[in-house]
Amino acid sequence: MDQHARTQPATLTVTAGQGGLRLGVRTIAQNWPLMLVLVGTSTAYGLRNGDGDTSSTLVRTGVVLVAAFAVSIAYYVIYGLSSITLTRDELVVSRAGFRQRLPRDQVAEIVRGTVDRGNGLGADSATMTFIVTTEGERFVGLPTLQWHKSALEELADALDVRIRTVKDREEEERLTPGWIKHIFAMTGGVVMIMIVGFLVWWAVFTWQEARLTNAEETAQQEFVTSVEPELTTTRFPHVDEGIDDRPVELLSVSAHAEQASEVDLRSSIRLRGTDAELPASEVLDLLDLQCAASPPGAEVSLAAVSYESNEDFGYDRVAEHECGADRTELEQWLAWAGENPAGAELGARDVSQGLGYDGETIPLEVNIQTPDTEDATFDAAVEYVCAYPETEDLTIHIRDEDLIRSLHHVRCETL
Repeated sequence: MDQHARTQPATLTVTAGQGGLRLGVRTIAQNWPLMLVLVGTSTAYGLRNGDGDTSSTLVRTGVVLVAAFAVSIAYYVIYGLSSITLTRDELVVSRAGFRQRLPRDQVAEIVRGTVDRGNGLGADSATMTFIVTTEGERFVGLPTLQWHKSALEELADALDVRIRTVKDREEEERLTPGWIKHIFAMTGGVVMIMIVGFLVWWAVFTWQEARLTNAEETAQQEFVTSVEPELTTTRFPHVDEGIDDRPVELLSVSAHAEQASEVDLRSSIRLRGTDAELPASEVLDLLDLQCAASPPGAEVSLAAVSYESNEDFGYDRVAEHECGADRTELEQWLAWAGENPAGAELGARDVSQGLGYDGETIPLEVNIQTPDTEDATFDAAVEYVCAYPETEDLTIHIRDEDLIRSLHHVRCETL
């Protein structure tokens, strides 16, 4: 068996240790004013662009700095595990899981560089130390600050080679790896690539957002153009009613699109009048009108009818229907409510017929909002809703308008 195929017994092992970690911490401590400037600049930029309040902007900046600090510490910790092992036959340099091997008799000398390869922000100068082969070529270049001088001297003694300083700038340039010699150009290139990549991403993002916005606006316009002409008093008697000559915004629609060809519309028709309840047939026809008005490339997912029946602002009666849901329970409730109108003293009420995550129709939800927290008011609300003959098919919630008191999932059958 080839004996060189197996790991040779070590005669000497030296490690980088955590000197680099201590150096990194000292460098950060030395440059804390610069970090404060970066935090201040980032915060000002975020506030100027409306990216949130001061606290949230500071948090985001802090997260970035902590992440950068964590990456730096991780680098120093991982590099601190680097080692140089000298066996009877070879020199093995292990760094970040990678190994470089050189026959022991081909190690000529250890040469210390003098050129600072740092960016001027370090706590000490960042020179290189090179292990040179008998052919005068660099075997490895080591950051001097991350290897103890005594460890390299011990290695030189074991190899029986000398440690010297580079003769001149020409020799150091020849021994220095190309990526280190051009570190600032490479860094600038990487930064430029990142900037160009960001600009390309931003251009694509802006273009996509513009497409989606255009699709949303087009769908909204087409929906309004389709529905508004149908809102006539001939078909819907309460369209032209109002209170105290206040203007009525009949139709509103919102749009959201993840793709330009799939726009989700949610619409609402708002009416005012003096009747206690809007006739069930009128509510259902208004819901049908909205759900049937999906323009090309868009779909109306939710339709609503709001009806204000007293002199206070706000909508006392709201009916919501997710288009596609079975609205049998909604029809039954509206018919019953028309025959059993609730007085203004019970406050606002909304009913909603929706779909679950599985696409199945969920029970009709009835929410009553009372004007106060009095027991008599809550008792009257419970009595009213529990008079409905099919309460087991309802999800009932009662609360006051200031959210002080509430009854969730009222079970009429247990009362």
